[in-house]
Amino acid sequence: MEPLAVQIEKAVVQLYGDPSNSDVTAAEKWLISIQESKEVWSVAWQLLERDRVEVQNFGALLLKNKLLKSWNEVPEDQYESLRFQIFQSIMKFSENGQPKMVLTQLCVAMVRYVFHSMPTVWPNAIVSVVHTLSSSQAQANLSGLLELLKVLPEEFEASSDNAFAGKRAIIRSEINKSQSTVFGFIEQILLSNSSLNIRLSALKCLTSWSGFAPLLPELRSLVSLLFQLLHDQQLVNDSIEVLTSLITNEDCYKYPTAVKEFQLLLNSKSDFIQTLLNDTDRDNDLCSMMCVLVTETSVTCVKSLTADINQETTENCEESLETLTLLLRFTTLPGHYPTDEKCSEITFCFWERFLGEIESEEVSKQEFLLEFYEGILVSLVEIFPIKARYPSEEEWVESWSEDEQDEFMRYRDELWDLGESIQLTMHYQFVHHLSLTLSNLFSGQSPPLWQDVEAILFLLQVSAGSITEDTSVFFQSTLSLFPRMPSNNTLAKSALRLLGELAEWFRDSPDVLLAVLPMILDNLSKPTLTASAALAFRDICGDCHGVLANSDISSIVISCQAAFSNPGISSDQCAIMIAAVGLILSSLPLSSLSQPLDILLHSRIENIQTLANGQPSMQTHPLVMKELTILNSFCRHVIPSVQEGEQHPVLTVLIRLWPSLKELLGKWMGDSEVISVCKPPHCTCHFHLL
Repeated sequence: MEPLAVQIEKAVVQLYGDPSNSDVTAAEKWLISIQESKEVWSVAWQLLERDRVEVQNFGALLLKNKLLKSWNEVPEDQYESLRFQIFQSIMKFSENGQPKMVLTQLCVAMVRYVFHSMPTVWPNAIVSVVHTLSSSQAQANLSGLLELLKVLPEEFEASSDNAFAGKRAIIRSEINKSQSTVFGFIEQILLSNSSLNIRLSALKCLTSWSGFAPLLPELRSLVSLLFQLLHDQQLVNDSIEVLTSLITNEDCYKYPTAVKEFQLLLNSKSDFIQTLLNDTDRDNDLCSMMCVLVTETSVTCVKSLTADINQETTENCEESLETLTLLLRFTTLPGHYPTDEKCSEITFCFWERFLGEIESEEVSKQEFLLEFYEGILVSLVEIFPIKARYPSEEEWVESWSEDEQDEFMRYRDELWDLGESIQLTMHYQFVHHLSLTLSNLFSGQSPPLWQDVEAILFLLQVSAGSITEDTSVFFQSTLSLFPRMPSNNTLAKSALRLLGELAEWFRDSPDVLLAVLPMILDNLSKPTLTASAALAFRDICGDCHGVLANSDISSIVISCQAAFSNPGISSDQCAIMIAAVGLILSSLPLSSLSQPLDILLHSRIENIQTLANGQPSMQTHPLVMKELTILNSFCRHVIPSVQEGEQHPVLTVLIRLWPSLKELLGKWMGDSEVISVCKPPHCTCHFHLL
């Protein structure tokens, strides 16, 4: 029999050799089963001495797994020798040229040994590890120690699902006791002349440990050092990552003074940040990382930015303005998202929180805060139409990828959400600025670009549902410019959506409604705009059917009839229009329904008769679906007031149609789609076809 170490080595080589070899599966199963053997404890060290990296790595893996699952197999009198062996292996694989993956496995093994040992077998284990591996100051030992410290938090997070689940509180307590030693040790490395790799490893280690509720007041000198390292091009990214991890720790709120000091240190980097943003060869990834740091710091301080500002004292005022000014630089970064910049979106979460904090204050405090932060908030409002603006059509089509286009559309939605928060506190300023900007666009000698106009109409939708007496005039001014709008489908869609959002306001402004109604009706027949026009028409009819019932009904039904005749219109769009116009017709006396119904349904009756005379086919199927959808929607939504002795107009139509309808449905009875469109969606419908 070959020694077990030799057998394992051959199986590992086979496993990582030719993947098409049929023996691979057998080797894998055997290697899994062998891990249960007690012999593995000694074999693992033999495998670590082999030349092949995969064999060394498997030896470390065996040791790591045994320490997790089989600690009870280690005699107490061998605890120290086992610890010594692991230390020795870590030192060996910390040397240059040794495989990093083996070192990582050994470090995990050491961490598991530490977790088992604390606190009785090995008191102050983490502190002891730091002292042991750092005592010689050898660069190799530092590398191994930093890797060990880096994986320790990861192992602690994983412990909730493994053998250490029952002693997490004990482990956490021991970790907390060792924090000052670990952070102090890392600070010494960052201040030393250690190699770049060692210093980078130290920063990564800090990032891992920042999740352990660090005592921020005790890290003042380290935090100050990290801010200094922002000026080191090789360390700036990792330094930002550590600072962000520290300020986003949920326990930061326990230390308001330390957080304030952190905020002031960040504010002091204003020139550095401005230089970073102004760089013609700007590193967008670095800018985004810095933006996250500024944003998260502002979120952590958000309550102090409102609660600590009052009329009695100027304390904290200047610092608060500096913080928001710094953040505003990222929000107003020039260029389109996401092709030119990716920072502005990151800041939205803070502005939402900040505006919410202002909104939660008493009215008198709100007024003071809005006045105090007026310059900042006005600048925020002014950037909205710039950030919501589409790029040129050439850029959009030729330069932007589909993913970038999708990102931009999502960005506009988030801009909309932020706009809702702004207009709650600054409704007048928000609408006034947009209206004034739009008027200025049309005051020049050259016609405005559609992108500029569309961005404003898109944003005005945010406030369309909350118009006040003060802002009503701005919307009237905006609508008066509609006849001069540039011709563009995207712009027209935003204009139609705005009209739909204004439906409630139109109810009290009938003259304005009747002035813009032709625009909606005209666009019902345009294939690219039918969907938007139909939705706007539905919204307006829902709120203003009483007003429209007293207008020129003929023009409305003629426009709908023309739209129905468009071969590109969908069945759903037809149903939306019928439902909308049905609200108007249902408001009319029965005696006034004859002419509009004749206009609306004459072609429908003819089309159904023609389809009834033909044979079912793939070509006629969509036509049948469309006509039946219109008819069914008509039956459901035209519900006028019928007096005793009067015949319901729907019944009149069905009587006229019945012979053709019966023949048509008889031919399509086997088609489930056709049958489903004839049935009511619920039992409360007044009429249905089946």
